Amino acid sequence: MSWVVDRRSAPVRYVDASMIRSTLRPMARWARQRSERADRAITMAGARRTLARDPVLIFSMGKTGTTALADAIRSSTGRPVLKAHALSAVGVASRMQKDQRLELEDRPRFLWACTAIGDHLRSNPEHGWDVISGVRDPIALAASDHFYGLQIQAELGVQPERATTDMAAHAASVAAVLDERFLALDWFEHELRPVLGVDVYDVEFAHADGYTIIEQAGHRVLVSRAEDLPRVGATAMSRFFGLDQPPLLGRRNTGTGSDDDSLYARFLDRPALPTALVDAVYATPLARHFYTDTEREAFARRWTRS
Repeated sequence: MSWVVDRRSAPVRYVDASMIRSTLRPMARWARQRSERADRAITMAGARRTLARDPVLIFSMGKTGTTALADAIRSSTGRPVLKAHALSAVGVASRMQKDQRLELEDRPRFLWACTAIGDHLRSNPEHGWDVISGVRDPIALAASDHFYGLQIQAELGVQPERATTDMAAHAASVAAVLDERFLALDWFEHELRPVLGVDVYDVEFAHADGYTIIEQAGHRVLVSRAEDLPRVGATAMSRFFGLDQPPLLGRRNTGTGSDDDSLYARFLDRPALPTALVDAVYATPLARHFYTDTEREAFARRWTRS
């Protein structure tokens, strides 16, 4: 039991700290509902409290299988987990603009937390972190991202014009994601290296293993390929965290649904992306570093068939 001074009473008395927390929680919920400013402040304060508890940081591109790792990390290590897809000021702002454009949410709590995490990392550069980061076939990631956005919009009652059965229109949207997230920038160069000082391209990736552990700038970073997680995820985590027993990994959350008649399934059946676009994607440093020539050629055949 932890005792603290209750300064709300007169005379001052000592009470169990849990009593204070249980009293304040309803007040915090009320404040968050009433005020966006209070909601943002409370969300960021929560992230800062977790940062003080030596969390594992999942800092990765989205749609790379890291959601399945979070629960396994908590249960196998007992440590809290913080997750972020962007921590740079530019990256967080870009994602906020995207959410607003897609009308995904009024209160971007996830991105508010990312802002707090990014601020903390920049203010404490000497602190070393255990970081999990993922990579995935860029075109598979872009397709998943596009159709997941449509799924979330449908759940929120938003009916975007692009929710069409025209596969050519969806191919164009996937191409736009590829241009924005892979051709115009490199996540590892625009997020991981500026924020943590870790250069993944300075370390050879173990293609046969499906993951690599990098120790740079005081941090330890496990970089894994989403395609290999079912095969090597438990082994990679055991090695990274020094576990006696491999953790139990749940299924990856692809966020695309399982309906064989879904738009996503129909797109995967006949993607027919332009050959020039596919070639450009697989010529990027990211694709060349994390995937072999044979793997990239197989990916290219998959995405250009019609």
